[in-house]
Amino acid sequence: MTQQNTVPIHRDPDQSLHLANVSALQRFRILDSAPEAAFDHIVEIASRVFSVPIVLVSLIDLNRQWFKAKVGLELCETNLDVSFCTYAVRQNDVMVIPDATKDARFANNELVRGPDGIRFYAGAPLRTADGFVVGTLCLVDGVPHLDFGSEDRALLAKLAVLVVDLMEGRASHQASLEAKSKLEDFTTASLDIFWETDVEHRFTRLSSETMPGMSASANPWDSGLESMVGHKRWDILKVDTTREPWRSHLKLLEARKPFRDLRYAKEFDGKLMYFSVSGRPVFDKDGAFLGYRGATQNVTEQEQSRLEAERLANSDPLTGLANRRCWNAALRERLNADEIPPTGILLFDVDRFKDINDALGHAVGDRLLIEIAKRIVNCSLKTSLAARLGGDEFALMIEGKNKDTVRSADCILQAMKQPFEIDGHNLHVELSIGIKLVGTREFECDRIMVDADLALRTAKMQGRSRHVVYEPSMRKENDSRITLTAQFERALQNNEFELHFQPQIRLSNDTVVGVESLLRWNHPERGLLFPNQFLNALETSAYDIPAGQQVIDLACKQARIWQDLGTPVRVGINVSASQLYGDNLPKVLNDAMTRHGTAPALIEVEVTERVALGNVEKITSVLEAIRDLGVTIAFDDFGTGFASLSSLMQFPLDRVKVDQRFITDLHKNPANTRLTSGLIRLCHSLGFEVIAEGVEKHAHETFLRKQNCDEVQGYLYSKPVSAQKTTDFLIKGKHAQTRRKQAG
Repeated sequence: MTQQNTVPIHRDPDQSLHLANVSALQRFRILDSAPEAAFDHIVEIASRVFSVPIVLVSLIDLNRQWFKAKVGLELCETNLDVSFCTYAVRQNDVMVIPDATKDARFANNELVRGPDGIRFYAGAPLRTADGFVVGTLCLVDGVPHLDFGSEDRALLAKLAVLVVDLMEGRASHQASLEAKSKLEDFTTASLDIFWETDVEHRFTRLSSETMPGMSASANPWDSGLESMVGHKRWDILKVDTTREPWRSHLKLLEARKPFRDLRYAKEFDGKLMYFSVSGRPVFDKDGAFLGYRGATQNVTEQEQSRLEAERLANSDPLTGLANRRCWNAALRERLNADEIPPTGILLFDVDRFKDINDALGHAVGDRLLIEIAKRIVNCSLKTSLAARLGGDEFALMIEGKNKDTVRSADCILQAMKQPFEIDGHNLHVELSIGIKLVGTREFECDRIMVDADLALRTAKMQGRSRHVVYEPSMRKENDSRITLTAQFERALQNNEFELHFQPQIRLSNDTVVGVESLLRWNHPERGLLFPNQFLNALETSAYDIPAGQQVIDLACKQARIWQDLGTPVRVGINVSASQLYGDNLPKVLNDAMTRHGTAPALIEVEVTERVALGNVEKITSVLEAIRDLGVTIAFDDFGTGFASLSSLMQFPLDRVKVDQRFITDLHKNPANTRLTSGLIRLCHSLGFEVIAEGVEKHAHETFLRKQNCDEVQGYLYSKPVSAQKTTDFLIKGKHAQTRRKQAG
């Protein structure tokens, strides 16, 4: 009967995740183990550093928390139903309860009630290398701690990492001892074949020793020994003696030298068996060479254990792909060959994978990585090596022509277009792929991987979900990006970023009702820079969020200025993926509008289709919070990605912006005419207004009027211009509208 049938499992809200974490803990074989000085030392240090009487290394089992190390507490374990740690293990960060009597989750806990109960608790999750949370390092006190700040949290988290490192090292040491013991057992239990050869190395005699208690018939190779007499070992095995280890072995035989532990494999009755051969030359009393005499040992179990240990050391435990260690060794071996075969390196990661982990949890993230690995393998050639280098980073080494490498990259991108169904979540995944085609004169592994990474960065900058082959010019671009990144802090401090605005006209009355704000950098040396000159570098830097906050502040400030001038217009703000997938975008918007006294109806957040579809659930919750502020929401670049009717209906949208690529070619491509017309009707049927971007010709406007498009923007009306020129445009438009009313 299984353990699940005999033990009442603690009812965690996510039972499957709880079981997975417990399973991960059991692999450490640490539960109910004796005290160990290293763990005790950590809790003693924590007690002194944080000035708390109780510190615990708490490990979460099925129905209990067991304390591997403790100070200030006599108990060795407690029931999970009263455990604070069961809440802490569900957190991504340190969980702090300054005063448990004021926390609804714990106020009635039996450990809290009463004058001597728990008041303060802080617990840092013990997260293993493969993402499971097996317990906490926690601090407990009978008095509240209202001053436990960010530095304290960070220090506690670092100590928790140290605890996990100790657990990992402890498990590795135990596994090493067990493997050594097994090898010794296998060696003791092995069977020997004793043999002699003549001067031509042909077998003249073979015999085997049988272990006590084993019948001779149980010896799997006994029946074949007689047939080997008169033949050379390498002829029987049909091996290529020009290759190692046989080439070196024959040189030893020619030199009449002894040899030890020559290993080879041979199949018996469908089972592959491994052997170790040792021998020494035999001479007569006059020194004449007579042949060799030695023993062959069955090392099958020993070799299988070694191969299994090697497999574990070289494979990723989550996906089963090669790990970074195996990848680096394989690449070095490839580059050290006398002649490097045509080789392609694919380096790729999952766009915005961290957001999936943060929103849905590591268990979902891990299962997603497993499914992604399966699709990668399906796109690999037989001569390929697929690896998970860490996190969401994968690599593929392909031996083949350049077209084979590109074909595999295309296959992987195509495979990712089908959504992943993980625990009821429909996940759209995009990969960006960097390709390095290895030349015959390239010998530096690190240089090759850097080149592949530069190509990967370029793929991301060009719009993601694509592959890019490395070119030498990318190094120069990367150097330029590094230079720009170093200047972003100064640009923010000196207010070098500014907004330009492009008007949006309502076709029903030809009035300006909105503007889209577009970022510009007034660089002190290079002059006015457009987004294509710096935005990709900014979005991949640590300054993406601060710059986005500054853009929001500038837009809200300008919207208030136009409101006070009597020319109120809606101001559209483009937000980045980092802002959308963060936790404070609604707050940043609200703070900026409050600071400048801007009416929420004058602000619109623009979300690109590609960003929004990365994690529909996360984005929907953020957009709903923004909508609750009274801010409107526009869906930008519609028609260029994978948005469907169902995905449109999930988002709280006000407007949909039809991408300019549909508009620009209206007069050239009849298909675009039909598509644009269909997109407008679709959006109207869902209750969304439509803005057409890229209107440059009167013919475009005429067509859009016939299709009842609500608003337009483009060079036909104005290029993006400074705030002052936009103000002049608005005032001029207001005067023109007044004259029309007076004339009417």
